[in-house]
Amino acid sequence: MYRDEVKNIMNTFEILPEQKFGQNFLCDEKIIDSIIECSGIHEGSTVLEIGPGIGALTSRIQEITSDYTCVEIDKRLASFLRENVIKENVKIIDSDFLDLQYDEYKRDKRYDYIISNIPYYVMTPIMKKLIIDNFDCKRMTFMVEEAAVNRIIASPGNKNYGPLAVLCSNFGIVNKEFNVPSDAFIPRPHTLSSVITIDNSVNIVNKFVNDSQLYLQFVDACFSQRRKKLSNSLSSFLSSGKLGKPVTTGDLADLLSSMNIPSDVRSEALTPEDFHLIFLNLLV
Repeated sequence: MYRDEVKNIMNTFEILPEQKFGQNFLCDEKIIDSIIECSGIHEGSTVLEIGPGIGALTSRIQEITSDYTCVEIDKRLASFLRENVIKENVKIIDSDFLDLQYDEYKRDKRYDYIISNIPYYVMTPIMKKLIIDNFDCKRMTFMVEEAAVNRIIASPGNKNYGPLAVLCSNFGIVNKEFNVPSDAFIPRPHTLSSVITIDNSVNIVNKFVNDSQLYLQFVDACFSQRRKKLSNSLSSFLSSGKLGKPVTTGDLADLLSSMNIPSDVRSEALTPEDFHLIFLNLLV
């Protein structure tokens, strides 16, 4: 979609971007082409899009594959898409993605590719949910605020390192593809955006497929008290019985010792692989 086309849609259908949903409509054909190209979507792909807006990417994706689902929180836009953009084979769900249960949007077969232009204020919960629910996806493509990229690619010891960086690294390889200037949107956002991809090349999450939601709770608990050692941060989680049985801090200390990890380690010093192995061993 070009800028004039987007303006015409907004005027004709009286669609004003909702600030509460963080809506900025993409209006640059070259950027759209680049996003589609780096997403990896091809004929026969099963695709999920979160937040299609007025269909800048949607109209392109449905020309490539017929197995396509999108989720739109704004009922005005969902109605517009149904009546003016999407083909009959495309499934659109008008709901807040964060409110959807796994079975409400996930099909029997996996989504090969997931794509989303995520408003910054809900970036973290949406990315967490997508990764945990779709551990078997081949690639995820996100447009996020450029300033948020550091939180996604952060490594141990970095102040931005946290649950999101751990989950993204567990899922696969994160690549920053390119920046998107503010004039590629209507209205123009106040910040620069970036397109990133996460390739599921190692698929480490498959090793805890049956306990992915529990793993998310575990990682969040590990970072619940950043300035304290891991055993303190995890004490409530370990004693809750969520792992199938209560686990003591002594059990954790023995496990860390067997992994040659100091008993007073803080979460920020552990690698994503460390979190994964600690979880699996505690789950036994």
